[in-house]
Amino acid sequence: CIIFPLLAPAHMHASVALAFKNANLWLYITAPNCTPYIQACDKKMINGSFKSSLEENYAEWVEDKLMGEKRKQGPVPIPSREETATWVLEAFNAITEDDIRAACCAAYFPKG
Repeated sequence: CIIFPLLAPAHMHASVALAFKNANLWLYITAPNCTPYIQACDKKMINGSFKSSLEENYAEWVEDKLMGEKRKQGPVPIPSREETATWVLEAFNAITEDDIRAACCAAYFPKG
């Protein structure tokens, strides 16, 4: 996985580079004014599909937990790590080739 943080002092700290190295992630600091090119891939297409799938799975889970059992009023239960990991995998698998194509087109041609 490659992460593209913006060129900012917080991202340039040695601890950030070390954390990425320890997580086996590649860190590529982007030049200034690249946001319109990179953010299209992140927010508009790929992340939108990913996030909506996660939200849908979580909403169904919460509804089952809150409606499926008699419980006292209190905090919403927290899903297990395994359930969360399953949702993340399903959300990742929900990203289509069309989502990726559209994101790449938006990144290459941000103004249409």
